[in-house]
Formats: sequence, structure tokens, C-alpha cells
Amino acid sequence: MKSYFKIKIILAFLFSVWILFIFSEPFFFSSKIGFITYPFVKKGLNLICHQEEAKLISFFGYNSFLCTRCVGLYLGVLAGLLFSFFIHLSIKTNKKLFAAATTLIILDIVIYDYIQLYSYNKIIAFVTGLFLGSTLFNYFWDSLTKLKESDK
Repeated sequence: MKSYFKIKIILAFLFSVWILFIFSEPFFFSSKIGFITYPFVKKGLNLICHQEEAKLISFFGYNSFLCTRCVGLYLGVLAGLLFSFFIHLSIKTNKKLFAAATTLIILDIVIYDYIQLYSYNKIIAFVTGLFLGSTLFNYFWDSLTKLKESDK
């Protein structure tokens, strides 16, 4: 059980660094090497997120490297990880939450992109991403621990 705690601490640290990196655009413009590497970082992150300008989180004249929903997903994973230090959810509960979170994101995308009932809403995108990210981590972690325990 102690090794699980250490793994969670390491994951929390890594996800915190990742989230700081998502918002690190201002630092790329504060040095020559940052200014040179910025296009490569931006293009590289385009592999995991569309990075549409209107869907990025803006702060102090800079943008996040990922869209609002992706930021919500990663913050949700971190929140789920931190939540798992205090409360353990069963795999059955995790499946239901994961299905609900996935359904909400799909509904948001369908209603926004295809039915066009409303324009893009960063709050809805962020919250649905946050919900899916947190349930995704808990589902993943519970599945991993069950798999490890079944190998004993």
C-alpha cells in the first residue's frame, strides 16, 4: 500500500508540472532560447490538441497551449488523483461515472458542432473535461490496482 502512495505522489508531481507547462507560454517569450523553441513546442502539442485560438484559455495577453476542454481533462486527472488520496471509489462506481462523463462530453460536442444549438462555451468545455478527467483517473487507478492484486 505504501508503494501506491509513492506512485500517486510522483504522478501528482508530474501532472502538476504538466499543468504548469500548459500555461508556460509567457516564459517562452522571456528568453532567446524560449523564443526559438516556442514554434516547436506549439506544433508538438498540436498532436494532442487542436489548439483553436478561440478555444484556448487566455491570461495576461497569453494563451494556454491546450484548449479549454483539454486543460479541464488534465486538471481533472490531477483532481481525481488528489481525490483518490482520501476516498476510494469502486470499479462499479467508476464505470458509471466514466460513462456519464463521456456521455456529457459527446453531447456537448454534438450539440455545439453538429446541431449548433449554442456557441462554444469555455465553461461547459472545461467542466465536462474536468469531470471526464477525474473519473478517468479513478477508473484507471482502480483497474490498475485490481489487476496488480489479481497477479498476486
